[in-house]
Parts: sequence; structure tokens; C-alpha cells
Amino acid sequence: MILHVSSFGCVLFCVHVHLTATCAPPTTNDHATTCASDVAGEAADVAYFALVRCVAAGVGVKDLEDVLDRRAMHLKRRPGNAKDYRIAAGDAILQKEAAP
Repeated sequence: MILHVSSFGCVLFCVHVHLTATCAPPTTNDHATTCASDVAGEAADVAYFALVRCVAAGVGVKDLEDVLDRRAMHLKRRPGNAKDYRIAAGDAILQKEAAP
């Protein structure tokens, strides 16, 4: 993930890394921080605080949609034409997994 140094995402990521490094008890295992429910809880917190900040600044959901739409225009999509050797390799993997 590439974050711009001045972006809000970078600030949130850096704060999370700092807090995790300084506040986590020494017995915390890595699985606890990657558990789906923990990740969902963290994402909900980020969404909540981001929306609170938006409301405070007078930014509406339509404004967020406009920004995301502008960013989506910059993406270039390939048509998805896979090369023959990749298709054959994928088929071989699927056949191997399906074999008893």
C-alpha cells in the first residue's frame, strides 16, 4: 500500500502502528490483530471517525462519491485477455486440486 505522507490514511496508519508498538501488551499474538472481527472493528472505527470529520467540515456523501469517481477515471483496466500458457497452468492447478 502506498500512502502519501500528507494523506489522512497515512496519519491513521502511522498512529495505528505507533499505538500498536507502544501500547500492546508483550503477550499479544499476531493472530489477534489479523482476526476478521478485529479488522472489521478497526475499519468501523476508521469509518466512524472519518465520517465525523466529514460532518464537521460540511462534507457530504456526494462529495466523497465525486472524489472516488474522479480517482476511478485514472485507472486503466486491461481487457483480461490471459495468455494461453497461463490458462493452461491454471487449468493444471485446478485439475491437481480436484484429483483425490
